[in-house]
Amino acid sequence: TIESAPITSQDPVPFVSPRPSILVLEKLGEAGIEVLRQFADVDCSYDPSPDDLCERISRCDAFIVRSAGVGIDNVDLVAATEFGCLVVNAPTANKVAAAEHGVALMAAMARNVAQADASMKAVLHAQSAFGILFTLERTEHIDYD
Repeated sequence: TIESAPITSQDPVPFVSPRPSILVLEKLGEAGIEVLRQFADVDCSYDPSPDDLCERISRCDAFIVRSAGVGIDNVDLVAATEFGCLVVNAPTANKVAAAEHGVALMAAMARNVAQADASMKAVLHAQSAFGILFTLERTEHIDYD
């Protein structure tokens, strides 16, 4: 039989949420934060002090950080495993945004956007100086040699 001391009204009773708590330590897009909020309590804390970070991590079920570098090369996997931390590498998470950016850069290059912008800022804008390139039914190719 296990006996425990009775709880008195003076004993602090921690509030336990039925939803998991997630600590977000790096700025994420608002759409991503909203997805997390659908199933968890989200605490966004950017650039906390070391003491504040330790205190906040002790209260959360998961935390999200983004690693600067390639893959998980700067994550101590042994220490993470020791402490039961799941480390996830999501190399393709950004592929759609990167592809869209590449297409936007090609369109900007084809339409001389950078040159026209510089001309506008220098008050030398002459629309005919850059010509108009119509991209309808045209295939662009960039050679990286």
